[in-house]
Amino acid sequence: MLAVVGLLLAGSTAARAQGTGFDAGVGIAIPTAELADTWQVGPSFGLGVAAAVSDRVRLRVDGELADNAGSTFENGRSAPDLTTFRYTGGVELRFTRERVPDWYTVLGVGAGGASVSTDMFPLTDDETGDFDATYFTAYGSLRVGYRVSRHVGFSLRTRLYLTAMDETDSQDFVVLSDGEVDGFSTQWTVPVQLRTEITF
Repeated sequence: MLAVVGLLLAGSTAARAQGTGFDAGVGIAIPTAELADTWQVGPSFGLGVAAAVSDRVRLRVDGELADNAGSTFENGRSAPDLTTFRYTGGVELRFTRERVPDWYTVLGVGAGGASVSTDMFPLTDDETGDFDATYFTAYGSLRVGYRVSRHVGFSLRTRLYLTAMDETDSQDFVVLSDGEVDGFSTQWTVPVQLRTEITF
């Protein structure tokens, strides 16, 4: 991760002319599988920095925050809200067509960490639980955008995150739901964001 940051900060003048810049986005985070049984769709926010190394290839680092409200189980208990912060580095390929040069498609892959946390929540009259851990995460992404000027563009981006969770960290939710949900193993999450892109 530090190496990627160093490359971004040390990009050459030629690279900057080809599209080095930053982008920010807002959208929704969609949990799947056991996560969808425990949390609802919630807001997602992101900020990224990218450095061009050729006309098509860029290196990037990203930070992304999601907040998912807890669902209510059949036993009447509710899960606490979940906050997830992801920090990743990766590479992306940009494609354009000569007929429509202002439209572009970007494919990307990367990896990093995902830190998840909740407030303390009651399990029984004298016991409480929580969920606070950091895991490895990897992603594949697709972004379709339109450049409104030389330096400004807008895009719709979706990412598919694969996060390697450990079931032993989430056994409190098995107790909270009376077995309605299992512990969380490897999970998928899908954020969809509208991004504003600034290049230099």
